[in-house]
Amino acid sequence: MKKAIKLLVLTGALLSVGALAQFSNQSTFNYYFPYYAAIYTNVTQVDFFNTNPGTGVYEGALKANSISGYYESTETGVVSCLNDSSSSLPTDYTVGGNATSASLSCNFAPNAVTKDQGFSVSGYSNASATADTDGELLIITNASTFSVNVTVNNNSIDANVATVYAIPDYIDSTPAIANNKSGQDVTAISFSNNDAYSTQYSNAKVIPLLFYASVDVLNAAQLDTAQSMTVTWTVSAP
Repeated sequence: MKKAIKLLVLTGALLSVGALAQFSNQSTFNYYFPYYAAIYTNVTQVDFFNTNPGTGVYEGALKANSISGYYESTETGVVSCLNDSSSSLPTDYTVGGNATSASLSCNFAPNAVTKDQGFSVSGYSNASATADTDGELLIITNASTFSVNVTVNNNSIDANVATVYAIPDYIDSTPAIANNKSGQDVTAISFSNNDAYSTQYSNAKVIPLLFYASVDVLNAAQLDTAQSMTVTWTVSAP
């Protein structure tokens, strides 16, 4: 009788294992982590035509490297621009009446860039040479695509005085603007992940910055009047 009882118990156990075989022995854990994005810059102030830039500032990279088309941010730069562009100057001038409008734009690199020392970049991944820039934007995001835009505060710069441009690029060893990217009006700028370089951290990207101001020397008014604007960089991810 005892043997029969043991046999029945064992049979019942075997039947239980067979019934559990239809269930999974795996568990799936899903992550629906939200996208995040933050932006920082090490450029705190950019000065053009500053007669007393002070200490602890840098020349704009376009000026320091003597890039063709960008001149010193001084009176000699204006003269140089006028001399180089003399063929485009109007030959007829009308006093007290209307005449065909003319424009002569000259580009000037900043002569004083003040940087926040909170972070620095020594070079760029996939760059052909050690980068020379006016500054950088540091993007922290887990998104594969993102966009950078700006909001402008206390903008008192008249469009007839100067338009400030930013180029998402760096100066190579030639020297030249490495990827021939064009400048965008800094008040209506739009950068993306296509302008960014990788760092040693997968979620940290860097966008280099070069600045210049375009001044219409025939029509600009109040060039000797101090004017400023503050640009706040913003980044968004999907």
